[in-house]
Amino acid sequence: MAGPEEEKNLQLVEAENTPVLSVLEPAVPEASLPLQAPERGANPGKGAYEPGKFNEVRKSYIAQKRLEGLNFRDASSSWMMSNERADMISTLSPAEMKKRRFC
Repeated sequence: MAGPEEEKNLQLVEAENTPVLSVLEPAVPEASLPLQAPERGANPGKGAYEPGKFNEVRKSYIAQKRLEGLNFRDASSSWMMSNERADMISTLSPAEMKKRRFC
């Protein structure tokens, strides 16, 4: 490190056309940023969770399994492992799953 007597002769030279980055502005323009994934549940699809619809689908699934010869307990267990149920609750956020007691 130079002493104060040597620093007197030094001059600060700024480079021309050097961009100065601001703390408040992103270094990368917004157009080149990757798109963010939509939030869960933001785009409800075919099997999206709806409280009334979920119960109706559950009841009809269990009724169908009962007609196939299963008792209620086995039909209900089958519903818990079904792809239909998994598709319906896949759109829920973790907080919503806790609230609705799916996990």
